Amino acid sequence: MHIFVWKVRQLERLARAARGESTEPLGNAEIDEINAAEYDKHAAWRWDQVAAAAEEAGSDLAASVRTNGPRRTPISGRCGMNCGSSRLSRCRAGSAWS
Repeated sequence: MHIFVWKVRQLERLARAARGESTEPLGNAEIDEINAAEYDKHAAWRWDQVAAAAEEAGSDLAASVRTNGPRRTPISGRCGMNCGSSRLSRCRAGSAWS
């Protein structure tokens, strides 16, 4: 469940960036609040519902990157593991960018 929620949020960030709106990264406290709220919202979902939502979110995110290109989207951010790598380098922990 956790992964599909953040894929959907990333799609929302891509849409904001395309409109020229702010895409500033979230702080750790904000991330924790979002995770707790999303867990509460989806806690009763069956596994097949979570799997279907994750598949849809992943497909939508991949399509957005294929359409717009990974370097053409002006998103500032940090890796999800906070490993200290810069946005333009690969995350040393193997994480996706947030």
